[in-house]
Amino acid sequence: MSCVPAVQSYDVGCFCQERSELYHGLYHFRYRVFHTCKAEAEKSLALLRDEGEEDPDDDKVIERCLKDPDWIDELFNEMAGLIEDVHQQYTADYRKPWKAV
Repeated sequence: MSCVPAVQSYDVGCFCQERSELYHGLYHFRYRVFHTCKAEAEKSLALLRDEGEEDPDDDKVIERCLKDPDWIDELFNEMAGLIEDVHQQYTADYRKPWKAV
């Protein structure tokens, strides 16, 4: 028996749909970062072992990961895009013609 629920579907309006999709992307971003970092560390570890390092320490693995910044830039750009989406949605939603008193 799995703890993961089956795919769920809800009927919502376009306002809630946009916010739900944005929240979903933000919520799962940390999961994506973790798995991307883990995959890069495993790739770096394998490359170091192929180069003759029998048991490379963590510092060497991290150093090797940081030699290829493309994957970091990709994650950074994804997060920047999510933040921009938040900014666009919330500034558009709160442009009201009233003033706080």
